[in-house]
Amino acid sequence: ALTCHRVVYYGDFINPDDGWNGYVKAQQTGPDLGERMLNAFREQAVAGAGKMVIVGSDCLDITAGHIERAFGALDAADVVIGPALDGGYYLLGMKQLYPFLFEDMPWSQPGLRKLTERVIRENNLTFALLDELTDIDEWSDYEQFLARNSRR
Repeated sequence: ALTCHRVVYYGDFINPDDGWNGYVKAQQTGPDLGERMLNAFREQAVAGAGKMVIVGSDCLDITAGHIERAFGALDAADVVIGPALDGGYYLLGMKQLYPFLFEDMPWSQPGLRKLTERVIRENNLTFALLDELTDIDEWSDYEQFLARNSRR
């Protein structure tokens, strides 16, 4: 099992009875997705985290194995990306804080992952890719998830 410091970042309200016992609970800060992720990474980097991985709450196919592979990939790569089928990503990890990965990005747009990869290369860093998974952006995405999982 993966041993790491675990933090759940909440949007507007931290529910103390939500079932995430054993996790540190914190409030997201920032006006948009990029700022909120940057601030979460910054907070953990300042706290001394050596490897950091953030996952969205909208990828229902992610497993502990994906997260373990992400941390493992950071042994060799500077950044790890869990690509989403829609052109974004469901997971982003890094060995240290790279603020430029959050500057002028098309959040929730199909070109996000490719632009992120380009920015990583332009800054002479390396990256690893995990399995491509589906995230839930529309009701139809959720219906497809249910259909896939009813066959298992």
